[in-house]
Amino acid sequence: FVNWIASREGMEIYDRARPEYPAALFDDLFGYLGAAHPHPAIVEVGPGTGQATQALLARGARVTAVELGPSLAAYLANKYRANADLGVVTGAFEQVPLAEGRWDAVFAATAYHWVDAAQRMARPGALLAPGGVLAIVDTNQVESDADRGFFVRCQPVYLKYRPDERAGVG
Repeated sequence: FVNWIASREGMEIYDRARPEYPAALFDDLFGYLGAAHPHPAIVEVGPGTGQATQALLARGARVTAVELGPSLAAYLANKYRANADLGVVTGAFEQVPLAEGRWDAVFAATAYHWVDAAQRMARPGALLAPGGVLAIVDTNQVESDADRGFFVRCQPVYLKYRPDERAGVG
């Protein structure tokens, strides 16, 4: 998967196939940020090809997208090259240099599980301005008849790469 997604063709297919996030999610986030932040400064963690990035930008955010994968970062930067409100930084969220105490939100959509557990609260705590928001969107994969065995087939991957965070069976 890593080699495939790093290819231009793989990224384009992934970008087209990956669903967007519900508009209500961003309505809630921007409602929570309030009128005091009509153009919030947001650090987006793990934007991938930009499904959530698009919604953040459309609502007036100034986004600094922190993408670990150099190919994905380049794809994202190119995809939104005409938007001056997006900056793309390549590297691990835990390590990239970002100004501390100035961000209105740290946002991650189905990517925060890749952040080192010891930094999941500490890093946003250092980056956020007073009253800033840490917003994490995540999904839970559970065993279901509807998944046609997908959950069970994925368990070896979870166990290999995230033994400390075993997925639940339900």
